[in-house]
This record gives sequence, structure tokens and C-alpha cells, in this order.
Amino acid sequence: STQSTWGQPVHACAMLRTKVRLSKLLTLAGFVPSSIKAQTFIDTHHIVATPTDGLEDNKCSFDDDVKTFKMTAASTFVVPDSVLVDGVPIDISSVTFDRSNFKTVALNKPPGYVSSTVKEYDGQRIVLDLLPDELRNLCPPLNIAGRLDKGSTGLVLLTQDGTFLHSITSPGSHVSKTYQVLVRGTADAPVVSAEEISRLTAGGIVLPGETIPCKPCQMQILSTRPERKQTVCEITLVEGRYHQIKKMMDAVGKRVALLHRAAVGSLHLDSLKLEASQWTVLTPEQTTLITNKTDMDD
Repeated sequence: STQSTWGQPVHACAMLRTKVRLSKLLTLAGFVPSSIKAQTFIDTHHIVATPTDGLEDNKCSFDDDVKTFKMTAASTFVVPDSVLVDGVPIDISSVTFDRSNFKTVALNKPPGYVSSTVKEYDGQRIVLDLLPDELRNLCPPLNIAGRLDKGSTGLVLLTQDGTFLHSITSPGSHVSKTYQVLVRGTADAPVVSAEEISRLTAGGIVLPGETIPCKPCQMQILSTRPERKQTVCEITLVEGRYHQIKKMMDAVGKRVALLHRAAVGSLHLDSLKLEASQWTVLTPEQTTLITNKTDMDD
């Protein structure tokens, strides 16, 4: 037997002779960190399988191209060894559920690449394009643990381990992320002031469209150039809201011009010595640094 992501034995050969809920299979195989994420994954990927139920409930439809059924519902029960994800079969007999064998990749993302593992249109550049075939075609596949905007740069993590991914990205994890930010001011307030720093770091800013205030953060001014209306600062967050730093700066009348992720937890991009577009498979010791407590986590 092998181990599931919850540490329970998974008898692969037994699974081949039975049925399993599609959401559970995708979770056990590492495609999603939890069953509740399975439906979103199904909606954005082409998944076909032999169903054991669901035909009467319109949970799946026959796919003429591959002569089997396209999955549309996470609750459908399927024959495990019949499942193909984007044309690649889940080979239950060979997929490992031993988390110690899962790979985590660190990538120095350049600008112009979307933090996604799926292309939305031909010609779109995604971070997976920067990896070799042996990493792009892993089973379970690599998933992104914390996205960066297309124009942003720096440390992006991709992992096969759904449990590890959840420990980084879940709202309650409080894993710190450190960013170096180029901020532009105005003619009246060209650089970030001491008063604005106090407001940003104290927490309590409510972002547009939200009701829960931001948590306190750390901020250090690295340089200022008033004549160019520029401030370079380092900001460390323990939460990862959508466009959080940009919206926080907007709240004090400043604009983010450039954003670079320098660290996740205690893993610093500089220590990996990666040039833009370069990647490395992390060692267990390096992976541990990601969830190590920092001053911001206390």
C-alpha cells in the first residue's frame, strides 16, 4: 500500500477494481489540495472517464472525440483507471501518494508570464512554459502556491503536494511573503511619508469591496528619490489578498510601479541564486524554510 495526503493507506490495486468519487480521486492524486477545490479544477480542465453513475443526472456527457464521457461534476463516481486529465491518464498503479516523493519547484518569474498552469488562449505565456517537459508532465501535476501578476517578478513556488500547497495558501496559514516594491508618488507627496508608513503597517486598512481590515505588516524604506517621485520599499505580509499591496498603496495616495517577490517564509530568492526565468527543485531542507516561522508569523 501507499500513503494518501492524509496519511491513510491507499491500496492502489484495490482502487482499480472499485469506484471512487471524482473529487476524492483528484485530491488523492494531488491535482487539488482538497475536495472542495475539485469542481473548479474540473471546470477549467478537460477530464474524461468511465462513470459508474451520473448519466441520468447529466453529470457527464459523451465525448465523441475520445469515445468516452466528459466529466462535469465533482460528485460523479468513476472507474479510477479510466480517468484522463487533459489527455493524460491517471495511472493509479504507478502514482505515488507518498508525500516525501512530491517535488516543489522554485522559479524566478520574469515579467510577461501569467501565473497559471493552463493556457487560456494560443500564444499566452505561462510560468509552466519555463519548465522542462519532465516537470510539466509530472503526475500529480505541479500547482502554483501563490500567484504573481503578469507584470510582477520574483519567487513563484509550484508543488505536487496538495497538503503543502494548502499550508501556504490557506487564509489561516499566515506564511509570510516579502516583496520589494517601487512606489510612485505625486507632486504634493513624492515619497512615502512616515505617517503613511504608520498607517500601512498598523493594519486596519479596508480594501475596496472588502469588509475585513488588513492585518498589520512590516515595511522598510530602502531608498527614496523625491525628484523622481519614487520610493523603493520592502513589505512583508502574512496574508495574500488579491492585489493587496497595490490597493494598500492606493489607500495612501501612492501607486505601485513595480513589484518583486523576494521571499516566502524564510526561503529567500537571493539564496537560490536564480536568474530571471531560472528554476530549481527544492531540497527538503529548503522546503522546510517556506513554512518556518518569521517575526511576522508570531
